[in-house]
Amino acid sequence: MSNVYLIAEIQAAAGQAENVSALLQDLVAASQAETGCITYELYQDTTTEGLFVVREIWQSTDALAEHEQSVHFQNFVTTTQDNQLTTSLLVRPLTPVV
Repeated sequence: MSNVYLIAEIQAAAGQAENVSALLQDLVAASQAETGCITYELYQDTTTEGLFVVREIWQSTDALAEHEQSVHFQNFVTTTQDNQLTTSLLVRPLTPVV
């Protein structure tokens, strides 16, 4: 199976960047411990307030699917949605060029 590459962009709602950052840091730590995780890195955009970017590489589509069903991922999604902490979540699948 080939690796799965993606970028996730998460926009925090106004005044919620610190809360979202804390939740994302917990998500990163738990995700990095998953068996199928190769890379799971968190970045904060320096030009757009409250915009976070996660760069992910998974061993397979099955590993990504397991991640998406994990307790820690579902907790992040539920918490941010139920408390209106984010305004958008955009996932961009990627293909290596070089």
